[in-house]
Amino acid sequence: MSDHAFAALQNGHGVAYFSSNFTPVEMATQMTSIGLGVTDDEQTDLFGVYRLPEPVFGEDSGSLLKDLAVDLDNIPSKYGLIVVDAITDLASTSQDSAIMAFIFNCKRMCRNGRTVVVVAHSSAFSADLLDRGSSVCETFMKLSTGKLRDKPVRKCELLKVDDIELDRDNMIAFNVEPELGLQIIPYGQVKA
Repeated sequence: MSDHAFAALQNGHGVAYFSSNFTPVEMATQMTSIGLGVTDDEQTDLFGVYRLPEPVFGEDSGSLLKDLAVDLDNIPSKYGLIVVDAITDLASTSQDSAIMAFIFNCKRMCRNGRTVVVVAHSSAFSADLLDRGSSVCETFMKLSTGKLRDKPVRKCELLKVDDIELDRDNMIAFNVEPELGLQIIPYGQVKA
C-alpha cells in the first residue's frame, strides 16, 4: 500500500498511514528502499504515519477497533487518504459486530469526502463476514501470490468497483523491485 500512499503524495494529497508493521522511521526506510522516498518538506508535512493498536490475544479487541475508528475520524482534514495496513490481528480477536461497525465507520468517512483503504488477510474473517464486509465496500480487491514461469509474483484482482461486481479482465500481476517500486507484468504473460 505504500506505493498508493506515495502516488497520492506525489499529487499533493495528504496521507495518514496506520501501520501494524512499521514505526514512522521504519516506514520511511522501507519506502526509500523501494524508490518511494518522501524527501521534501511539503510531502513530509502531508504524510502522517501512526501505529495500529496491538491486540492482547485471548481478549476481545472490539474496543480497540472502536478506538481506532474514533482516531481515524479525528485525523486532520489535510489527510484525504487514510490507509489502515492491516487490521488482521485486530479483526482476528474481535466479534463480527465490532468489525462491521468499524467497516461502516470507514464507509461514513468515505461519504464525507475521505478515501479509506483497509487491508486485512482474509483468514481473519469467516466466509460470511467477508461477504458481508465486502458488500458494504464500494471497492474490493484481493491480493495474492502465485508463480509465473516458476518465479513468484503478486496478483491483484479487482472484484468490485463503484459497487459493481467484476468477474473478468480484472487482474494484474506485479513484482516489487528494490529501488524501482512496482513492476507490472504484461497481461499476455499472466494469461499464459
